[in-house]
Amino acid sequence: RMRARNDFHTCMKRVVAVQSLWRAFWEAKAYSETLAAVTLLQRNIQVHQSQRRYRQMQCAAIVIQRATRIALAAYLWERQEVCATIIQTRYRAHSISTVYQHLYGKTIFLQRWTRGCSVRQQLAVKRHACVRIQTAWRAFFA
Repeated sequence: RMRARNDFHTCMKRVVAVQSLWRAFWEAKAYSETLAAVTLLQRNIQVHQSQRRYRQMQCAAIVIQRATRIALAAYLWERQEVCATIIQTRYRAHSISTVYQHLYGKTIFLQRWTRGCSVRQQLAVKRHACVRIQTAWRAFFA
C-alpha cells in the first residue's frame, strides 16, 4: 500500500513536470509570435512615420526654396557685392586651409624622418657599445 502511494506521488510529480514543460513551450511560442507581430507593427509604424516626415520636409523645403528665390530675386542687385566678398573670403580661407594641411602633413613627415634618423643613430651607438663590451668580455675570459 505504501509503495503504491509512493508510485502515485512519483507519477503525479512527473505528470506535473510534463504539464509545466508543455505550458512553458506554448507560452514561449505565443510570446515569440506576439513579439514577431509587435516587431512587424513597430516597423510598419516607423515606415509610416518616416514617410510622413519625409513628405513634410519635402513640402517645407519647397516653401523655403520659393521664399528664398523670391527674396534673392528682389535683393540681388543690392547684395551682389556682399555675396562676392563672402565668396572671396571663403575661397581664401579654403585655399589657406589647403596649404596649411599640406604643410602640416610635410611637417609630420619631416618630424617622423628626423626621429627615425635619431633612433637609428642611437641604435648604431648602442650596437657599437655592445660589440666593445662583448669584445672586452671575451678577451677577459680568453
